[in-house]
Amino acid sequence: MRRIAALCLGGLLVLAGCPSQQSDVPSVVTILAAGTYTGAVTCTSKATGKTDVQNESNVQVDVSDTGQLYVSGLPYYNGVQQDMSDPDHGITGGMTINSVVENAAAGTIDIAGTGTLSDSQTTYSTRHDIDLVKTSDTQLQITDVYTGESAAVSKTFELSCSGTITKQ
Repeated sequence: MRRIAALCLGGLLVLAGCPSQQSDVPSVVTILAAGTYTGAVTCTSKATGKTDVQNESNVQVDVSDTGQLYVSGLPYYNGVQQDMSDPDHGITGGMTINSVVENAAAGTIDIAGTGTLSDSQTTYSTRHDIDLVKTSDTQLQITDVYTGESAAVSKTFELSCSGTITKQ
């Protein structure tokens, strides 16, 4: 179980490398200035039968000149399918982003996705919610929550990260 929670943290929040420059990624963001927002966030990992773990992690949000949104290198727009598999750890699965809702008046962007993750023993129904709040022209408050539940074996996990990131 700890392996899956660690994978979630690694796969969702600290992917190395630059965001894709794909021209087919739709524009979704109008309230954020183009650029790269980075910073350390505080994360808590919880899993059935395990001790909660807290740590800090770096997160990066990129906004292209045309309003394309990337979180830790992954594109986020309605309908995008993201492969969350990690063959090195025997984990397979993916996620579909179901909605990206921007509220200009409130200065918020809410992202929601669902999917599945499996290891050799357990399959989890997952949900991923990211909330970005524009607190100034150069700062965002990010809350990133990734959860999974396996009703078949009564196991759950949750990775929750939050903090303020700054435009570079």
